[in-house]
Amino acid sequence: GKGNIYILDYKFRKIGVFDKEGKLLRAIAVPQGQGPREATNLGGIGVTPAGTLFVNDMRKVIVYGPDGQYIRTFLVDFTISSIGCPGTEDLVAIGPHDGKILHVFDQAGKLLASFGDTFTPPAELEPMKEMPMFGAPILFNCAKDGRIFVLNPHKYEVSVFKDRKLERIITGENEFFKPIQKMGRGFISTAAHIVQSGGFVFVAFQNPDPNARKTADIFESGKQIGSVEIPGTPHIADLQGRIYFAEVEGFPRIVR
Repeated sequence: GKGNIYILDYKFRKIGVFDKEGKLLRAIAVPQGQGPREATNLGGIGVTPAGTLFVNDMRKVIVYGPDGQYIRTFLVDFTISSIGCPGTEDLVAIGPHDGKILHVFDQAGKLLASFGDTFTPPAELEPMKEMPMFGAPILFNCAKDGRIFVLNPHKYEVSVFKDRKLERIITGENEFFKPIQKMGRGFISTAAHIVQSGGFVFVAFQNPDPNARKTADIFESGKQIGSVEIPGTPHIADLQGRIYFAEVEGFPRIVR
């Protein structure tokens, strides 16, 4: 949004807006609760090129203007686990619904389109295909050129969408990728942050071990060409191709 940096602080339930040099411009509180400006299940943020800010609360979205002023809250009649803005003024959300996983909303909350077929789980999980994690991953990523990257929760395949259509599928190998597994009374799924920079796509899997070395797989022209050590969790690349990482070692910070 206008070259600014937006950071969602889950612990202190606020969104910090910084300029490109890291100077704090404003902070927006998101209190715990069910009111129009409150959230019970913070699920990420999305920012349009003009600076409109969307805050995900899983079944509702809070909208702020470029100046940080509250505009509206709209409800969603299914669960959305992650949101993003792929270089447009609309919002894209992910969550299995009516056989599709990606859903486009305008700033008033009108559903404009749905696309991307739900992923097919193993036979024993087929009844849960329309649930988050099973039919679609919890996370997805958007690039500023309009591309959307979605990891198949059942195998190491990344679906790349452009203009609301499947453009290609990237296939990789990594020992850290595990398909959905039953763990105790629940299930766990491998999550990944996927960022495009120039002609490269970086896939970084979340590792539950905070002390583990952080790496990202690198793809060029759809082919896996190696891996690279990274300083933290990659979230987005700017128009110059610079990748922004969230670090928590020592103290929380953003590395560009």
